[in-house]
Amino acid sequence: MDAKRNVVTCAKNQFSFTARNNLIATFILYCLTAMPAHATLINFDELIQAPCTQESCDPTPVDNQYAALGVVFINAAVYQEAMAPQIVSPPNAISDWYGPGMQIHFTGTLPTTVSMYVSAVLQDSIYLTAYGLSGQIGSATTDGWRGTEETSTPYRDQQLITFSGIGAISQITLDSLFSRRGTLVIDNLEFSASVPLPPALGLFASGLGFLFWRSRSSR
Repeated sequence: MDAKRNVVTCAKNQFSFTARNNLIATFILYCLTAMPAHATLINFDELIQAPCTQESCDPTPVDNQYAALGVVFINAAVYQEAMAPQIVSPPNAISDWYGPGMQIHFTGTLPTTVSMYVSAVLQDSIYLTAYGLSGQIGSATTDGWRGTEETSTPYRDQQLITFSGIGAISQITLDSLFSRRGTLVIDNLEFSASVPLPPALGLFASGLGFLFWRSRSSR
């Protein structure tokens, strides 16, 4: 009788051990698949500046060159100045040459984190506004001249601006205080979309806790 009880107890323990291990493995797998997606970095360096002609010397427009990566631009152009302090990774950045102002539209999976380096040739403040599908969800302002000594802050080139934790971002607009086209510059645009944890993950966690409770109570 004792031998039979020992066999049953051993079988129960083995089942509990196997079930617990399977649940832990599934839990880890869900966590790994819920990690943020790989970030997309655009440094604009592969863009080619069109040569000047007798009719025009306007820079090359930047609009749908990166549509395959899930982003398009409005009012943007290649910015290429020798030794320009606004360029993070030479030789290129982009400016609002066809503005004033620039718009960034995300067309693929909407990112939840967006960052970029922002500069102003005239050292005025740049105003950034982030939008989701239902309207404005965030804003940021760079250091620089804001109209008065009291409200202004010391200007810096290549100011890193990041939007994160505000939801899915469908569009970002950029406007400079002076509204002079071609003086707003951005470089190294990076964005990523995080994958939310599956709703069933809570059930797995509850099941894992239950198995641990049964394991302890059966001792």
